[in-house]
Amino acid sequence: MIKGYKFFLKDYKSKYGDFQFKVGERYKHDGLTIFCQSGFHFSKKLEDAFSYYGNDAHHCCKVEGGGTTFESDDKIVCSEIYIKEELDIVEVLEKLSKNKNWYIRHGVALNPNCSVEVLKKLNKDKCIDVKLGVIKNPNCPVEILEEEEKSNGDRHWSVRKSVVENPNCPIGILERLSKSPIWQIREAVAKHLNCSLEILKELSNDEDEDVRKQVAKHPNCPLDVLEELIRDKYVIVRESVASNSNCPVKTLEKLSNDESSYVVRAVVDNLNCPVDILKELSESKNWFIIQGIPYNPNCPLEILKKLSNDQDPDTRATAIAALKRRKQR
Repeated sequence: MIKGYKFFLKDYKSKYGDFQFKVGERYKHDGLTIFCQSGFHFSKKLEDAFSYYGNDAHHCCKVEGGGTTFESDDKIVCSEIYIKEELDIVEVLEKLSKNKNWYIRHGVALNPNCSVEVLKKLNKDKCIDVKLGVIKNPNCPVEILEEEEKSNGDRHWSVRKSVVENPNCPIGILERLSKSPIWQIREAVAKHLNCSLEILKELSNDEDEDVRKQVAKHPNCPLDVLEELIRDKYVIVRESVASNSNCPVKTLEKLSNDESSYVVRAVVDNLNCPVDILKELSESKNWFIIQGIPYNPNCPLEILKKLSNDQDPDTRATAIAALKRRKQR
C-alpha cells in the first residue's frame, strides 16, 4: 500500500467527482484506472494534494492506496483506497502556510478554514498574490482591511479592490472607496451587497458605464434609481436594469420598447415580466427576443403552442421543450 494524503469538500466528496467517502472506510474501483478519468486519486506529499483543492479544501485525510496503481510527479491513481485518518484542517493549513511555493500559501490564504492568526502572518508575505488571498478571505480581520485600505502609495490598486470585494468589508471603507479615482474600485463598491442606498444613488451618476451597470444590477438598488437608469445611453446599463429581479413592472413595460434587442431580451427573461408583454413580444420579428419567451415560466400555454410551430427551428425546439416540462408537472 502507498501512503499519502487526500483532501475533500465539506461533504467528504471529491472536487472532481461525486463519489462519497467516509473516514475509516475502504473502497475498490471496478474498471479501468486512468489519470484524471477513473479510479481514486491522492498524493504522497501534503502540498501536492492541497494544490488540487486550495480554498475548496475542507477535510484532509491520511490515505493508503493499492491495487492497480499509476504514479506521476505529484499524484497517484489507484483502484483501491483506504481513508485511514482525518487530520485537523486548521493545523494542516498552518503547516502549509510556511510552504516555499507561493501558490500553496495563496491557497491557504483564500481558504475559509484558515485561522486568523495564520492570516495575520500571511498578510506580511512578500508575494502580492498571497496578500490578496488574505484580504479576500471572509475571515480576514477588519484591522487588516482598514490597514490595506490606506495603502494608496505603496500598494497596487488591486489590493484596495480586494478589500472592497471582501464580503465583510465595513460600510465606512465602502463609503470612502466609492470616491476612488480608479473605476474598477468604484465598480467593486457598487457590487458589494452591503453597499448603502446613498452610495448606490451616488454611483448611479458615475462617469463610467461599468460602475452604473453594477448599480443597476444591485438587488438593493432604489426603484427611483432604476427608473432613472433606463435613460442611460449605454445598452449594458439598461440591460442590467431590465434583468434586475426587483425591477418594477412599469419600468419593464418601458424597456420592452427599447431600441436594443439585448435590453428587450432581458425584459423577457425577467421573472417579473407581465403576461401581456410576453404576448406582445411573441409577435416580434426578432428571433433573439422570441427565443427567450418559452424560457419564462409565466409564458401562457397558448403562446408556447404557437411558438412550437414557429418557422425558426431553435424557437420551435425551445417551445416544445417548455411544453414537455409543463406536462411533466
